Amino acid sequence: AGTVVTEGMKRFKDLADTYLPDGGFLDGPDYWEFAMNFIGYTVGTMRTALGTDYGLSDSPGFNTTFDWQAQIEGSMGAFNFDSCDPMYVNSPEFILFGELTDRDDLINHRVNHQLFYTNTASPTFKDILWYDGEDYSSSALPLDYHSKGATNISVLRSGTDADDTWIAMYAGYRKKATDAMQDFDGTFVFDMNGKRWALDYGAESQTYQNTGYVFTDYYVCRPEGHNTVIISESEDSGHDSGACGYIIKSLSNDRMGMAVYDLTDQL
Repeated sequence: AGTVVTEGMKRFKDLADTYLPDGGFLDGPDYWEFAMNFIGYTVGTMRTALGTDYGLSDSPGFNTTFDWQAQIEGSMGAFNFDSCDPMYVNSPEFILFGELTDRDDLINHRVNHQLFYTNTASPTFKDILWYDGEDYSSSALPLDYHSKGATNISVLRSGTDADDTWIAMYAGYRKKATDAMQDFDGTFVFDMNGKRWALDYGAESQTYQNTGYVFTDYYVCRPEGHNTVIISESEDSGHDSGACGYIIKSLSNDRMGMAVYDLTDQL
């Protein structure tokens, strides 16, 4: 058992490093949920059986990744970049890590948004184990959010109700996979008045699998298939799997929020 725990912690370090410096994940929300499911098992069982997780839950970057995920979930669904579904993730780990970090707003996001606000997530046995039954509805996340880590993402919102305005914008990966199937640097989604006005196709792959064509021949994979500004359209897809945009300026105050991106990949 000691060998399993020791070897597991060595490998966890490699994963934890990918959340640096501010909790942004290297992939979209569905992949974040998949990883967090197993991380929740790891941290929860270690703290129960051993009385400690040896600092895993407090790893730099990893201890703020729940802010990243919560912020990219808007009034009408998630920011489903990277071929993901436009629905809230089903992650009771918000409760576990909310308790560990004294973050009532994370618990509130799970209980009053993922479960009862969207109707796209369902309670699990882990909710029963980790939720203490308290009322956290008065604890809310900040309205504006900017991540300059693994993924350059900005979120601006007027509130947390269904009719509020929410926009999530994406610049690019810090370390994009060289065989990335879709090119969407500069895309965004936009919710307002209970509707999603700018959306992403999300998880759609059947049209370009095993057809003999390269994936950049298909609309859904090209920048044109996302909410990305096209300066000069051509037959060439312009697909550059190594390109990465950056947030070069962000501002949030009581009156407004803004983000400025550089998509030239010159930094």
